[in-house]
Amino acid sequence: MDRFSQTWFRVRLALVALSVPVWLFIRAAMSDDFSRPPPWHFPFIIGGFTLFGVVALYVLRSDMDWHRPSWTANPFTSSAPLEGVHLSGWSFVVGALGLLAANLFIQPVDWAWVFPGSIGIGFLAGVRVVATG
Repeated sequence: MDRFSQTWFRVRLALVALSVPVWLFIRAAMSDDFSRPPPWHFPFIIGGFTLFGVVALYVLRSDMDWHRPSWTANPFTSSAPLEGVHLSGWSFVVGALGLLAANLFIQPVDWAWVFPGSIGIGFLAGVRVVATG
């Protein structure tokens, strides 16, 4: 790996790791207690809308480079949108895992992790669907 690849890999890991405290702060600022579980279809609806959004972006912007994202590439390039979508997906998933882990220490059970987890999985599924190469 060259120097720039290592740098982008570290930047991506740092941003994904920072998503955990960010989601904990977001959760702390919310007034709802999220003690009731969402309907069973809620994650599918949210994940499906997110996946649809990625596919719609792909259809509308077919002039862009839609190659498979890499952890060592610049996630902020505007010519390869899947790099940023991939980073966002992992940030949502890791943030949801952080909320789920924090949930182990509170009572009653908190279901706030379902929303970012569903969005993150939708992003990652969308990347999988539209990535070429």
